[in-house]
This record gives sequence, structure tokens and C-alpha cells, in this order.
Amino acid sequence: KSTNIADIKSEIAEQLEKGSIILSEEWFTSDYCGQFGFKSAPWQERLSRLAELVESFDFEILVTSRNPQTGLFSFYCEMHKVGIADKYDSFKSFIINANDAVCYDTLQLNSFISDVFSKPATFISFELLKNKPGTFFKVLSKWLELPYLLSSDLERTNATGYQRGKAIVKKPSKIEWLYNFVSQHVPPNIKKSLKGSRILKVRQYILNTRKSVLINEPTREEVNIISHRFSHVIEEGDTSSN
Repeated sequence: KSTNIADIKSEIAEQLEKGSIILSEEWFTSDYCGQFGFKSAPWQERLSRLAELVESFDFEILVTSRNPQTGLFSFYCEMHKVGIADKYDSFKSFIINANDAVCYDTLQLNSFISDVFSKPATFISFELLKNKPGTFFKVLSKWLELPYLLSSDLERTNATGYQRGKAIVKKPSKIEWLYNFVSQHVPPNIKKSLKGSRILKVRQYILNTRKSVLINEPTREEVNIISHRFSHVIEEGDTSSN
């Protein structure tokens, strides 16, 4: 695939002749990347590049936001799997210093989006999905202008476990890192031919090599820092385009 902007825009135009395109990617608002780790581009640069690609098309932006009090710690735990502890020695340091934390300030995020895309985003909260999935999908279906309601029957598969007040994180082993590295360099046609029960068994074996790491829940000080820093963000459950 070409990495030339003009070529990509041309391909987008061709796809749009067949119908609408939905581009959904959680890593647009994170500095981390599965391929380049923490040496990837800042999320501000990623959004700027995306804006450059879609500027000549008719588009809308939807952001699923999350309450910083729960969202920041959840993200910190998720990134703990890939070595964020080497970059920030504590959750407090992450809250204060990480560029990843900035996007949890939804007003600042929307201000940046409005600048680079020349239009604001619509926000819908993750808490609404978690607590009232039926309502969440009604809002989502309306935003997508669908003549039907999307299913709200979801299974939670990525919830963080807890043990005695500590979050349990399954950290990938060196074997898994090696497996993922090799997988990235296997040609797509070979990957397709390798799919099957044997590959699933190998994958399951590799997942079983993960080691559990316990992370202390946020301290009162950390909770207060979050409350102070993000006191002005869009309220939980709100959907807004302002």
C-alpha cells in the first residue's frame, strides 16, 4: 500500500463511491503504537495527519470519552503491559507528565480537534455504554443515521481484575514479544493459510506465559490530582458537540 498522501486520498475517494466509510481506531488518541511502542508519533500529530487526509471529504467525528477518574487508571494498567513503568515510575507521574493523559481533558481535546479538522467532534461517554448500553446504542444509531438500532448485547472481555485492592495486569512474556514481532513480518497470504486450530493452540500457549503484575489502586493524592486537573471536563454521560 502507498504511503503517499495523494495516493491515499485517491483510494479514499474510490471507496466513497461505493458507500460511506467508518474509520474507528482507539490509538488515534494515544502516543503508544503497537509497532513503534512509546517512540511513536504524539496523538496530536496523528490527528493532524488524519485531518490532512480527510480535509477534502464530507466527514463527521465521534469520540467516545471516559471519566478521567476511572479511565486514566485503566489506561495506565493497560499500558503497564507494554512497559509504561519504564517511562513513568508511578501513576502520579503518569497523570502529571504523560501526553496520553491530556486527551482525557475533553474540552482541550475538542479544541484541538476543532482546530485541525475545522469542525468540533461529537462526544458520547463510555460510562453511558457501561451503565446504559441500550441508550448508548440509540445515540450511536442516531448519529450514524441508521434506520435501525444497533445491538446492545455486548460481552465484557477486557475488564481489569482486582485482588486485595490492587489491579491485576497480565504482562506479556519475552516469548510473546518475539511471537508478535515475527507475526508482523509474515506476509498476509501466509498468515491466511496458517489460520486454524494449531495456530490457536500456539496463541493460547503464548498467552499462558504472561505473568501477573499487581498495581496499587490510585491513592487519595492521585485521585485529588485528577479531580483538580479535570474538574472542568464534559460531565459523565453527556453527549456534546461543543
